[in-house]
Amino acid sequence: MFGIGIVTVEDRTSVTRSIGVAWKPSFETCFVIIADISLSSSMNRFIACARDGINANAIIPGGSGRNLGASGSRFECASYHSVESTRPNKIRSQIKYGANMTTDNMKIPAVGLGTWAWGDSGSSGDGYFGSTLTRTGLEELADRAHAAGFTLWDTAVVYGMGRSETVLGEVLKRFARSDFQLSTKFTPQAAGTGDDPMADMLEQSLARLGTDYIDLYWIHNPGDVARWTPHLIPLLESGKIKHVGLSNHNLSQIVQANQILGDAGYSVEAIQNHYSMLHRNSDQNGILDFCTKEGIPFFAYMVLEQGALTGKYNPQNPLPEGSNRAQAYNAKLPQMKSLTDRLGSIGRSHGAEAPDVAVAWAIAKGATPIIGVTKPNHIDGLGRAAAIVLSNDDIVELEALALAANVDTRGWWEQEM
Repeated sequence: MFGIGIVTVEDRTSVTRSIGVAWKPSFETCFVIIADISLSSSMNRFIACARDGINANAIIPGGSGRNLGASGSRFECASYHSVESTRPNKIRSQIKYGANMTTDNMKIPAVGLGTWAWGDSGSSGDGYFGSTLTRTGLEELADRAHAAGFTLWDTAVVYGMGRSETVLGEVLKRFARSDFQLSTKFTPQAAGTGDDPMADMLEQSLARLGTDYIDLYWIHNPGDVARWTPHLIPLLESGKIKHVGLSNHNLSQIVQANQILGDAGYSVEAIQNHYSMLHRNSDQNGILDFCTKEGIPFFAYMVLEQGALTGKYNPQNPLPEGSNRAQAYNAKLPQMKSLTDRLGSIGRSHGAEAPDVAVAWAIAKGATPIIGVTKPNHIDGLGRAAAIVLSNDDIVELEALALAANVDTRGWWEQEM
């Protein structure tokens, strides 16, 4: 029996992105057709096949080089489970939906799970999203995510001012700590007045989440880069945070923070920004290119624009009245209709739905989407999204429709990039 999945390769020294198709004839080997890429950095445990006359160079285990110059030539090696790369490469395999790859010992998932809406007030539907949540429903969601291999959970102190972290910590008690990764954030604008506000906020997060370490800790908004970035260093040294990232920072702030961390032997290991078909500032301001060049994973939030790109909502069926997202998006829904209609039609051609296509678009652009999940069936959609390969024509058409929608979806908390 053959399994099928998608492999994305990103390389800082040559062509930045490629998508191939992987077949798994056994648990020991896989074959990957690489389209339109020249691989020039070292890789381990990977099988590549050159196509269309493109030269591909790689180093297989044992260090011997192999040129894949002829169309159809290939090399192979063991294990499709654990594709490893030395920085600056990032190799992400989706042979199993949600399977994690390792870059400098940090696991990079195909898709992260967002819990911003978990900060809403439970079954009453009060809050930013107007979501109605139950403990039973969230536990079923977590069980389904765990079974599907989606293991990175993203939250923040300011998501419901601690409520999201608290609920997430309670729900994840059902799993061993080694079975999932936690991503949470320090928000300077919510910092206290103690001697070390970042350490204080971290301790509060650890208590709410019921853990003694955070896998990926972010500075949520830039505030004062020179002031706050050095506070990450003792937290890294203590082991209470394993990796660090920046969210909502512009390129100059990212470079500045990376220099500060570099002086102490650390680095910025991830970037998380608002990124969707309707909001591509990280393309336009060079952040995605910088991440590719430096081998830094780029995480995209609001890929679905808080539900506005799911196709579920329209002028006749708007987002929940009284919620913040209704205020932000309902007036714009008519302008988005051509885009959401096309997302739906492409989705149907893949046996999928509109939001699955929007997520697949972000993956195709080289991002790791963080997708808000509030219902168990949302996990099924992420599995479908990971299996979709959009054509170049699809991508061009969707981006043109997004541009024609002419809507500004920048959040009130986001600075001009």
